[in-house]
Amino acid sequence: MPIGLGVACTVALLQACGSGGSSSGSSTGSTGTSTAAPTLSGVAAVGSPLLNAQISVIDASGAAMGTATATSLGGAYTLTLASSKPVMPLLVQARGFDATGTPRVLHSVVPVQASAMVANVTPLSNAIVAMSLGVDPAPLMASPKGQGKTLALLSSAAAAETFLSTVIASNITDAKFASGTTVDLLGDGTFVANKSPQDVLLESLRVSLVTTSSGAVVLELGNKFLASPAAEVVINIATASTQLALATGAPASAITSTATTTSSSTTVAGELPTLDALGAAINNMLAQGETATAFANSAVLATYTQNNGRTAAALASQFAALEGSNLQLGRFQTTGCADVVVTKGKCTLVKVAAPITNNSGQVVQIFSDALTYAKTPAAGVPNWTFGGNNQALEFALFPLQWTQLRDDGSADPSLAGGLATGIQILLEAYSPATPPVQLLTSAAVQTPGGFSIAFANCNQTYACITNTPGAGSATATGSAADQTLVVGTAGWISTTDVVQGDRYVATYVPQGNLASTTQGTYLYADLNQSLTLSRMPQLDGVSRNNTLSGAALLNGMTVAWSTWAAANPDMRLLSVRTVVAGTSAGVAAAPVITDLRVSLPPATGATSANLAAPTLGAGFTATGYQIWLMALDALGRKYATCYTLGP
Repeated sequence: MPIGLGVACTVALLQACGSGGSSSGSSTGSTGTSTAAPTLSGVAAVGSPLLNAQISVIDASGAAMGTATATSLGGAYTLTLASSKPVMPLLVQARGFDATGTPRVLHSVVPVQASAMVANVTPLSNAIVAMSLGVDPAPLMASPKGQGKTLALLSSAAAAETFLSTVIASNITDAKFASGTTVDLLGDGTFVANKSPQDVLLESLRVSLVTTSSGAVVLELGNKFLASPAAEVVINIATASTQLALATGAPASAITSTATTTSSSTTVAGELPTLDALGAAINNMLAQGETATAFANSAVLATYTQNNGRTAAALASQFAALEGSNLQLGRFQTTGCADVVVTKGKCTLVKVAAPITNNSGQVVQIFSDALTYAKTPAAGVPNWTFGGNNQALEFALFPLQWTQLRDDGSADPSLAGGLATGIQILLEAYSPATPPVQLLTSAAVQTPGGFSIAFANCNQTYACITNTPGAGSATATGSAADQTLVVGTAGWISTTDVVQGDRYVATYVPQGNLASTTQGTYLYADLNQSLTLSRMPQLDGVSRNNTLSGAALLNGMTVAWSTWAAANPDMRLLSVRTVVAGTSAGVAAAPVITDLRVSLPPATGATSANLAAPTLGAGFTATGYQIWLMALDALGRKYATCYTLGP
């Protein structure tokens, strides 16, 4: 089966061969001869369609060639270029959100002009662009003027595609493309994000651009359905670009990992084409007005255990609530494997996420769970059913870095070095039910280095770190340090404990149970090794002439972060927290902590929030005020900024 353009085309013959699929068309040379402006279309997808995707195009001179908004349901876009004679190749960018709500900025390339061109924008097309350029394409797209020499390196895209196809060859085979089909990772005009072979390929792989501690940008790839999220293949993109430009063969020396190919996911990949049928079945029941009892008794929940403490009855009630709000599930996106151990490459509990949309296509919630599958299910039972991850509560890890600012936006010298770095450990203490249900009193979390950290219930959603082993309670401060092991401060964590694929283990007794439970989870990303303070979330308009005050916070206030959001399109603000410290009857009291979760931005962007006045208890006297902003990047790393307010 042909698997890449490089099989038939060398870089020297690129003008004659094009980029494959419907993007090749009839070449018109580097600047084109047609008088009509050509059209460009494609699909932005990461397995499921990229949500709220904004498309931008530049040519090799850095000139803007047009913008478009992809459809919310299918990720498809179409635009007419601003010039009939663009300087080829074209660089295409898509900015949006995946089904988990994680921001994504991806790129693609059109090497040769035609009257109608196709550029699908996916993690794999982004990998091709990165290896061709030798740099992360996002900064280049933001400031393209004067970058013609670098943009010209996109002419190596065909060779980069061929090389990538050899690295992921087993996954291409698993996706079951039709016999004789040339797999076009850039310009397949038939691609639809509906679990077609091309979509199954995207669903089966983890693909990320990461900056290492030495400053090198590397491409990390791996089979998504292994228990550990650690990369299998690592490619230095600068080395790859240099070797691809020489056109002397595959840049094998650019691979810095022991493995040179990603592992197969044959079993799961073979079942993925039927995955969206499960969401369709749920939506059909929603449209028929089924009750929670009907959902609970349906075949799709027959083998459900629990998912982070959510029971089958609770899941059924959640579905019934969607019906009451006239909401339905979008397409599923696979996010990993919930199995503790994966035997012979067979993941049995596949983690998924899906957008929950209203009838206008707006995303209002994110759904996540774990599914199980059967190749030959019983009569009346679909191939995929809800299985749950069989865990009693949520346990998650995030690389976290935070900074502290004064009320005028200047650096707060109380934070040495201006930046704290660590691992945020989220161990759920209360369920999201109304009213919340307590899940644990105390716990211990063991690091990869073998040290154990004590946690206790602190009347917050997640348990807090405590210095008192076995304590049944703790007092939350509202700081990110409540749940974060800080490197350099906590002696029981080092730089070896903040590596992607590191596994932490929690031990606790679930509330109301007698038996101790052990639950493990993995770190899904490394710390950001190229962090600048401009990446940290910041509020608009804060200055010496416009300071943040506690008085304004106590009365309720509106905050905005549009300038930061515009400068960091690969990030989104997750939440805004206010903390009011104080006394009661002259004695220090627990601070009043109020969290506001920021909704997913619509296509126009959500960059402000109204903070309600915090509810202070009788006799509470406020003595200090903070606002915390928490943000997330495309790799799942978190960033926080703490503003300390004046009176």
